[in-house]
Amino acid sequence: MITGLGPTTEETVRSVVAGLEPDGWQLLRRPRLGAAYADHVVLGPGGVFLVVVRSGGGRVRPEWADEARARAALLSWLTRRAVTPLVVLERADEWSDARRFHG
Repeated sequence: MITGLGPTTEETVRSVVAGLEPDGWQLLRRPRLGAAYADHVVLGPGGVFLVVVRSGGGRVRPEWADEARARAALLSWLTRRAVTPLVVLERADEWSDARRFHG
């Protein structure tokens, strides 16, 4: 599980991955996983990543980590590929300094 302070909006996730498209990265936004949906799935030369985007004041709630792990496990089962779960916290507008990633 990797967590960290991320973009201010989910649209920024799209723009970051778009910048990596020349290197072979692709973004699936809101793909259906059985009865649930994922926020994002990022596919590329470095692997498959299931991204859960939440706003939480700088801390990941245990249920968000559990959700990311469960959906990554389901995606791994469906695709028969290793999937890394990521929880990305939206940055509050008043935060201007960089924050460390935790994982």
